[in-house]
Amino acid sequence: MKNKYLTILLLVMMLLGLGTTTVFGHEEDSEVSTTTDNHYETESSDKNQDDQKDRDHSDKNQTLQEQAKAKRELILQKIRPNLTEDKVKIQDDTKEERLNKIKEDQIQRIKNFSEQMLRRIEAAFNRVEKLSERLTSRLDEFEQQGIDTTKPRQLLIEAGEMITDGKNSLAKASEMIDSMLTSEDNLREIWQSVKTEIRKSVIAVKGAHQKVVEAIRITKGSLPDDQENENNQSN
Repeated sequence: MKNKYLTILLLVMMLLGLGTTTVFGHEEDSEVSTTTDNHYETESSDKNQDDQKDRDHSDKNQTLQEQAKAKRELILQKIRPNLTEDKVKIQDDTKEERLNKIKEDQIQRIKNFSEQMLRRIEAAFNRVEKLSERLTSRLDEFEQQGIDTTKPRQLLIEAGEMITDGKNSLAKASEMIDSMLTSEDNLREIWQSVKTEIRKSVIAVKGAHQKVVEAIRITKGSLPDDQENENNQSN
């Protein structure tokens, strides 16, 4: 009887042990499962936070880029009119410099040509004056010999007036040439005036030379043959 009770007691204890193990096993499985779920949830939450940070960082960079672009556009809007004005001014200055350079070159060529012409014409006047002076000296001698010198002297007076007028024209032309660089008048108009004065001087020197030549011819015609031969030999 005693052994029977012991056997029953052992069976009860065995049954109780299995139950406790099962309960503890379920609790451990439940705890492990909960821990795993919490771990995955933490990782997911951290990842979402990281993604959000990346998106925020990207949005911030994009916002900064847009702000920088807007600032550049604003600066360009302020600078662009000035740049355009400066470019136009530079172009105008360059064009004005080229025009001034062209004008200076033209004036220099005109001056060189005109001064050469003036020197030649002035030399021609000097030759006519010397010829007139020599003839005047001869006329004084012939007049003392009783020869009429009225006509040749009149011609020499007319030649002298032409020489004076021609030299005045040369002086005017020279003044116009010197004033070309500083004058505000049209260069072509000034040059036309210079040519007009040069043409007057050329006509004057030619006319004066013709008067002197005519005076020489008349003087020779009024001399006796023997004195004319002597005069030709002295020339």
